[in-house]
Amino acid sequence: MFRMNEDANIDGASWLKSVIIPPRDLVDLFGPPLEGDGYKVSGEYILESISGNVASIYEYKSTSLYDPMNPDPKVFWDSDIPYRFHIGAHSENVALLCKEFVERRQKTL
Repeated sequence: MFRMNEDANIDGASWLKSVIIPPRDLVDLFGPPLEGDGYKVSGEYILESISGNVASIYEYKSTSLYDPMNPDPKVFWDSDIPYRFHIGAHSENVALLCKEFVERRQKTL
C-alpha cells in the first residue's frame, strides 16, 4: 500500500517502470499532482509505502511546457486518454509494487 507523501525523499530515484492510466484517473485516486519542474514534468505524485519505500509517478515531456504542440497541462491532467506515466524509484521491486498498487486502485474507480 502506498500513500501520498510530498515530503518523502525521492532524491536519487530513476525511471524504472511505467504505468498506463488516464491522467484523470490519477487525479481521482490521489488528488491534483504536485508541481513538476515547469519544463519536462508538469506534475508528479510522490508515494510512500507503509514500509517506507518511495516512488514517484510523473508525466515526461508530454505537455506544452516542453513542446507547444502538446496539450496545456490543465488539459492533459483532465484527460481520460490513457498515458504511459513514468515510475521512478530506488529499486525495480519498489517501482513494480507501485505500478501494481496503482493498477489495483484504478479498478476501484
